[in-house]
Amino acid sequence: MSVELGVLAAHVPSICHRENIPPFQEGMVDEMDKIEKEIEALKPDLICIVSCHWLSTFNHYVDVADRHEGTLTAFECPDIISDVVYKHAGDKDIALQMVEAGKRARIPVTAIDDPTYVWDYGTVVPLRYLLPNSDVPVVSFSITEAASLEESRKWGEVMKQVIDESGKKTVFIFSGALA
Repeated sequence: MSVELGVLAAHVPSICHRENIPPFQEGMVDEMDKIEKEIEALKPDLICIVSCHWLSTFNHYVDVADRHEGTLTAFECPDIISDVVYKHAGDKDIALQMVEAGKRARIPVTAIDDPTYVWDYGTVVPLRYLLPNSDVPVVSFSITEAASLEESRKWGEVMKQVIDESGKKTVFIFSGALA
């Protein structure tokens, strides 16, 4: 299998809680609901998500935890996003395969397996809409500020190769401001 669907997802704080969505953003959330149905129909084996709010300076980080559980209060906007509980399975095996493949490609990739690490809202918000049942394992990735475009492209190729070789039907989500 391979990457079956790529999604550029919104994560604006104002959509975190469905009951608080401003009217001008309802169309955006309606589209995310449609994509959720598409993801559900695909029955993926894996969700990969890159959040522009998980910033790193030099290394590319991969959250390799077996379980992603926490309570998010966003440091940027605690008045809008607070006490948001999330629980998702991880896929430690494929996450570690990506880390090792990245290292073999001479990319500075580091595995993070820290039960106290709390996901950012660029990860939590889109998954609330795109994976509301939390029923597909998730691997999350950082954005590396010092990486060149070439290094970023190469890292993406490495991730895709690992996904292709795994046989896992995968949805790749980029959570960014362009959405």
